[in-house]
Amino acid sequence: MLFPSWVGGGRLPLQNMWHEQTMPEDMPFSLLPLSQYYALSIFVMLLLSAVVAGLVVRMLRARAWPAALGVLFVHVIATVQSFAVLAGRLGIADGSAGSRELLYFGGMLGGVLAGMLLAQLGCWTASRPAVPLPALSAVPARTWLGYTIASFDPIYGYPPEVGTVLRWVPAVIVAAASVPAAHSLQTPRWRASLSSRSTTSTAPRPTAVWADCRRKAELDHSGSRSGSGAHGSR
Repeated sequence: MLFPSWVGGGRLPLQNMWHEQTMPEDMPFSLLPLSQYYALSIFVMLLLSAVVAGLVVRMLRARAWPAALGVLFVHVIATVQSFAVLAGRLGIADGSAGSRELLYFGGMLGGVLAGMLLAQLGCWTASRPAVPLPALSAVPARTWLGYTIASFDPIYGYPPEVGTVLRWVPAVIVAAASVPAAHSLQTPRWRASLSSRSTTSTAPRPTAVWADCRRKAELDHSGSRSGSGAHGSR
């Protein structure tokens, strides 16, 4: 799911606070596009990769912790490599960085670490069958697709027609995920179980009806006997 940042060579985006001016084609290689303009894209890539791993765990009915550990390992490698490159060009490595550079570096690092933490939560949540997958993947998938398409033309991005189509991606994912659930509600087994439940819950039991009738007959019989006895005594 880190593929969008590797399109075009995986170069680091242009930085505003580097100590030396660098052309876009001369930017160093980075596994993550560290920039304040790509903060949402980084968060989506981290989260969606973990959700996909959790989906695989759910399909295979395997344990979630190996997948979560593998996702964390990949994220740590990408984070260390990317921030090592960023620290070297901001002057943090040689101690020449100012307060603005340190604040920018710390803010980007804190955001990525928070994204990694939420990605772990997404992996564990997506691995549970009781959690609806569209709630976790619909909106991030739309953002990921848009970033992937725009990466092929970073100057102009994608045309407005593509943006119109991307707006419908979350709705399509939710509708596609709802089809199996709707189909399961229409199966004969589900209908039979529903009819049996309604029959057993609404229809009275024969034994209970027979007991009620017998009790009423005994009460009527005892009442008639007491009435005839009182009339005879008079």
